[in-house]
This record gives sequence, C-alpha cells and structure tokens, in this order.
Amino acid sequence: GGGGPSREYGEGSHRSTQPASEGPSLDRSDVESGPPDDGAEGRREGDKKFCLCIPPDRLIPICVAAADFSAGLAAGMSVRYFPIFYMDNLKLSPIAVQGMYAIGTIGQALLSKMAHRLSMRIGRPQTTVA
Repeated sequence: GGGGPSREYGEGSHRSTQPASEGPSLDRSDVESGPPDDGAEGRREGDKKFCLCIPPDRLIPICVAAADFSAGLAAGMSVRYFPIFYMDNLKLSPIAVQGMYAIGTIGQALLSKMAHRLSMRIGRPQTTVA
C-alpha cells in the first residue's frame, strides 16, 4: 500500500473517522439552559397546570364540554314542561300542542336536508353563518 495514515472511508466521505466509542460532540448552545421552573427538574413553561391539575391546552375544551353538559341538563329539565305552559298560559288544546311539535320535527328534518345541500355548494362554515 501507500504511505500515510489509512482511512476507513474515502476522501470525499462525510462520515466521521472517530472511533465508535466516542459519540458525536454536543454543542452546548443547542441545549436549552436556565433554571427549571419551581425547582422541578424537567418541567417546561408549557407543562404548568392552571386549574385542578388540568394542562392549559386542555382547559378550554373541558370548559366547553362542561358548559354544554350543564346547558343540556337544564334544557332537559325544562323542556318537558313546555306543553303544560302552552296549554295553561296560551290556552292551546292538546291537539294543537302536538301539532306544533310535529311541525317542528318535520321542519327540522327538511331544513337539515336543505342546509346539507347548501353546504355542498358554499361550504359548511358559510352555511352555518347564513
């Protein structure tokens, strides 16, 4: 062979010629430095808990779900008394009350189909606003 040090890889190789036991050198500027939050090791700013040990990125969806649940519960407790209100205060007959409910259900079904067709033309968000 030729003189000089032998190399494992060719001249144009980008691989390191360091022995396998030595790992790649770490540049300390790449590592995030600074004191940990509240003295807890490994915690980041985004890991802080706000309310009831709930992470901040889950707080809004949980609040929305709780509000929907409570509104549904309240509606379920009051909707059952609407027919009594219609009969007592508006002096409607039981047949008229049932007719209103039937027309409301049929109207919801028809308007749902119309909204679906409209959403295919102009988009769902635009249909919701319209």
